[in-house]
Amino acid sequence: MIKDHPHFKVINEAYPHIGKRMDLFWGYPEFNFYMNQLLYENKMGQRPDSQEERRGKGGAMPGQRAGFPEDHLKILLSLAARHVREYPETTVKKEDLWFQKNPKR
Repeated sequence: MIKDHPHFKVINEAYPHIGKRMDLFWGYPEFNFYMNQLLYENKMGQRPDSQEERRGKGGAMPGQRAGFPEDHLKILLSLAARHVREYPETTVKKEDLWFQKNPKR
């Protein structure tokens, strides 16, 4: 149960709106999608194109997030990795998307 995990408690205390969704999605494929969106996409739902955009230019640009403090980022990545370990069936595998054979029609 994620609510009892100390890393979750840190995130939930600092970002209650994130903790609420993490708790709701824990154990489901939506957790992986949410974490991907949270960690890798800007507010407009796009991935940064350049290395400068990924780093940020000293703060958030319009439509971009400033990012998480390093300690919170490490905790979020740790929780994302834990979810993959505990619920591997919820993870989309590369072969599911790109290596499917064409279905017979």
